[in-house]
Amino acid sequence: MTTLEHVLDLAGLPASSIPAEARQTARFSLYDWMVCGLAGASEPLAVLLRKVIGAEGGHPVASTFGGPAMPARAAALVNGATSHALDYDDTHFAHVGHPSVGIYPAALAAAEAVDASVADLADAFLLGAEASVRIGMQLGAVHYNRGFHQTATAGAFGATVAAGRLCGLARALGKMLGAG
Repeated sequence: MTTLEHVLDLAGLPASSIPAEARQTARFSLYDWMVCGLAGASEPLAVLLRKVIGAEGGHPVASTFGGPAMPARAAALVNGATSHALDYDDTHFAHVGHPSVGIYPAALAAAEAVDASVADLADAFLLGAEASVRIGMQLGAVHYNRGFHQTATAGAFGATVAAGRLCGLARALGKMLGAG
């Protein structure tokens, strides 16, 4: 089985297979991420991003920390940078990255766009984080020591899994990529 097939299987894991303890951890992570985002909302980076990206316009469907709703893509960018601005966010030491700031912004934007529940949001984050950590661990310390930040590299896969799950795209994407 290829890595892509493993990730797609993870993305499509039935909700009934997710342990209650893992769901509770995902909700704690959501709370932690939101607190970090609210704390970073007045940072110069956050203010500038809201101003520049907000000027682009578009259909406002997703919330931002400290500002108006924006298009999902824009809100994910603003919220990711804002929640990481103070660098108090979570850290997963096995893959040397910050799962919440890489995954929750995309997951929240997708959840708001499709009107998903908080439970669906937390499940999507949890599976996205698992994919991100697994990929990050495969990339290893060498990847990090060469100057790559797992939050961005492995986190992009986790964000894709989470947003794709919320939008119902996990297996459709795999078929497009030839992975069944």
